[in-house]
Order: sequence, then C-alpha cells, then structure tokens
Amino acid sequence: SDDRAAIVGSDLREAPDGRAYELWLIDADGRPVPMGLLDPADGGELGGVIALAPGSVPSAWGVTLEDDAGAAAPSEPILYAATVTA
Repeated sequence: SDDRAAIVGSDLREAPDGRAYELWLIDADGRPVPMGLLDPADGGELGGVIALAPGSVPSAWGVTLEDDAGAAAPSEPILYAATVTA
C-alpha cells in the first residue's frame, strides 16, 4: 500500500539565507527520520502530500531550521511539533 501523510502549515516566517525548514517523522522509539525540506509559499503557507516508507508509523512530527542542504539528524531545536493520535 502507498502510505502518505498530508502536511499543512501557515504563518511560517521566511527562512534566513542559507537555511531551510526540515520536516521530521518521529518514530515510536523517539528517533527523528528526515522527511525533506519544506518550502513555504508567499505568506508563509505550505501544503502537500508526502510518501511514507512502508512500515513508517509516526508518533509525532517535528520541524527544525537547518542548513538549506538538509540534515541527516536535527542540529537545531524543534520549532514546531505535533503528536499523532490514532
């Protein structure tokens, strides 16, 4: 099956030069898994659907501000977080 997640955000400030927002799937063991960079449109809004790897079950989502090339692990504190409820 194709597991997907819908991502919607608003009021995101523009990232500073050389930096970007990165989305993290937080697994059941609390490990962050990079899900890619987020690109807020004008007005700080974003939206989209992302594919999840088979068996990837998020317990939470997080967003950090990282180098614009992305990171394999968060290097900055989580700016935005959301838990997942079943």
